[in-house]
Amino acid sequence: MNTKVLFLVGVAASMFAENSANAADLEQRLFSAEDETLTRPASIPSEVTAMLAQDSDVKDALTDEHLGPDAVPSSWFLASEIHLRNAREKDLIVVAKGPLMGANVTIFLIFRPGDLRYELLLKAPAHTMAVKSARSNGYEDVELWSATAITESSVLCRFDAGAYRLSTRNSKPIR
Repeated sequence: MNTKVLFLVGVAASMFAENSANAADLEQRLFSAEDETLTRPASIPSEVTAMLAQDSDVKDALTDEHLGPDAVPSSWFLASEIHLRNAREKDLIVVAKGPLMGANVTIFLIFRPGDLRYELLLKAPAHTMAVKSARSNGYEDVELWSATAITESSVLCRFDAGAYRLSTRNSKPIR
């Protein structure tokens, strides 16, 4: 009887591990200023919307659009759930749209749920953001890519001291 129970527990644990790995495989890991397709769309919690309303870029856009600070349009953002540290922590990648975008660039933000409130881990302008499989201090690394008419640049950000920080920068001429 005990061997059957152990076998069933082992099978259940194996299935759970396989499902957890499959869930991570389904997470969107590449985001672009030119693509509004999300594989794991998420609604933005009101707490995060309130944080966004305090952002200087959002405040400027609200002023330009003659909107009050409590009127942040949901159409200005896309969000996707991701697990950057572990399967229990549901992090949020937010991609700015509409008047928050520039020419071929947008703002990417990463939030994580904290004990008392969400925490902003990264805010960066770029054309593309890729979540890498390499980790720093328990969190997956993030690479940002941008281009001008003559140069393409990438920046690798690693998690350190509670936020993503610039680690390496590469620029090269476009040929």
